[in-house]
Order: sequence, then C-alpha cells, then structure tokens
Amino acid sequence: MFTGFTPETIDFLWGIRMNNNRDWFLEHKQDYLDHLYHPLKELGEELMSAMEEAYPDEGLQLKVTRIYRDVRRVKYGGLYKDHLWLVISQPSEEWTARPAFYFEISPEGYEYGMGYYCARPVQMEQYRRRIRREPEALEKLARKLNRQSTFHLEGDEYKRSKGECSELLKPWFN
Repeated sequence: MFTGFTPETIDFLWGIRMNNNRDWFLEHKQDYLDHLYHPLKELGEELMSAMEEAYPDEGLQLKVTRIYRDVRRVKYGGLYKDHLWLVISQPSEEWTARPAFYFEISPEGYEYGMGYYCARPVQMEQYRRRIRREPEALEKLARKLNRQSTFHLEGDEYKRSKGECSELLKPWFN
C-alpha cells in the first residue's frame, strides 16, 4: 500500500544526482529500494487498479522506469537517473499514437499529467484534421482548462504554423 514518499526519497534523489557513480549507488541501494522504487511501484499499482476499475475494457498497462540509465545515454548524464517515473498506457505497437498518464518524481519535486510522447507527424495531422472538423469539443475543453490552475498545456510548438485555427486552439493546434 502506497503511504507516500519521505524526506529520505528526496535525499536519495539529490544524492544520486551529486554522486552518480556505482560505489555511491551500491552503498545506498537499499535506500533506493525502500524510499524510492518500492513506493513508486506501489503508487503505480494503486493508480493502475483505479484506472482498470474505471476503464475495464481499455487493456491498460503500467510501466515503472528503472534507475539504470540506458547504456547508450551514459555519456549524457551518468550511470543512474536522478528522476523516476511511471506510465499508464494502452499497449500498442503504435504507443506514441495514444495518450498516456504519467507521474514523475525528481529532487526538485514531482509532476503528473497526461500526454503524448513523440507522436508521429501523420498522427498529429489526424489530430489537427479532427480539430478543424469539430473545433467546438476542443474549445469547450480548452476553456475549462483555462479556468483552473492545477493542469496546464505545455510542450514545444512547431517553428512554422500548421494552419489556421482560433486563438483559443492555437496552442493545441501547433
């Protein structure tokens, strides 16, 4: 059962950021397991259970990241990640075509939300066609999002506009 993260969680995350080497990690591996990995996995399992109950026919899957950095990326940031995340998504060969729910924890704090990861151009064009065809549905959602302060739209916009749409929908369109 998920009981929350502790100050030791953040201490470990800062520690691995400042001491990203095998000796330090092995000395603190039990801290990693007790204060970061197991609580994150428990949180994911509880979220997954709630999502499966709410959406039983979606065939969702839970993935919890490993702390070990991909060996191809070690030159960019050390052996270990200083932030971990979980993702709940639909299993699919085209997994970038579907939104996923995520939670991420880092030394600075945490974030959660829903989004796409590296959607392909054809998928984004299908998305923009739907906005052109049915702008009212997304305008309603955009206005609702703009009235609250918990969630916000973020992401890189294309350098060149992908077409015309209302001012309200431009951040969603581009």
